[in-house]
Amino acid sequence: MIFIEDNFLNKEDCIYLKQLAEENRETADSYNDIHTLNLHKLNLKKTVQMGHKLSNNISMRGILAYPELMQITIWPTETEQSVHVDETRDSTNFTSITYLNDDYTGGETYFTNGINIKPKQGKTVFFDGKRYQHGVKRITDKERFVLATWYTNDINNVYYKWQN
Repeated sequence: MIFIEDNFLNKEDCIYLKQLAEENRETADSYNDIHTLNLHKLNLKKTVQMGHKLSNNISMRGILAYPELMQITIWPTETEQSVHVDETRDSTNFTSITYLNDDYTGGETYFTNGINIKPKQGKTVFFDGKRYQHGVKRITDKERFVLATWYTNDINNVYYKWQN
C-alpha cells in the first residue's frame, strides 16, 4: 500500500524542520554527501508531536505503527538515489517521506510500479519501504530537505522511547 497526503505538515512545520536541520548540520551524519539529522538526538517536544501525528495517520488506515526513527535528510544538488528497498531493522513495518521544501528541480520519489511523486512542501508519502522498490531522481539546483520516518508495530522494540 502506498498512500499520499498533500499538506500533511503545514508550511510553518516544514520551515521549522528545515531550519532545525540547517542549524544542526554540523551534528548530522553524512553518507555520499547526503546529510541525515536524527531527531531523537535533539529530543524536542515539537518533533515528538509530529511523530505522533504521523503515527496516528497510519493507524487511521488500519496499520499499527509507532515511529522507530525520524531523520531530516539534506540532499545536496547533483545527488540522487538509485532504486532500492529500505534496509531496516526486522521490526520496521512502514516508511514515510515528508517534503519540507519544493524550491528545487528534480528530486522526485519514484517507484518501480510506475508511481512518480513530485515534491510539494508538506506532502507525505506513506509506504512499506522494505516491499516497494523506490528511488530519488537527481536534484539539480538547490538542496532537497525531507523528513524520513520509519515505523514499527512493536511498542517494545522502538528505536527510542518518545519523550513527553
